[in-house]
Amino acid sequence: MRPEDQDILGLVAVEGLTPTEIARVLGRTAVYVRVRLHRARSRFARELNAEGIEV
Repeated sequence: MRPEDQDILGLVAVEGLTPTEIARVLGRTAVYVRVRLHRARSRFARELNAEGIEV
């Protein structure tokens, strides 16, 4: 998994931050964070499926 995907997924899953909160931390817009989060989740799901894990 890409390090940047790990970072954003970790901020949501481990830290419990919302996209708006992450946007403030990163100095980005909430829309940017939501898009990045969507793409990270999609890539992660594809990786799991490639390993035979249904998502």
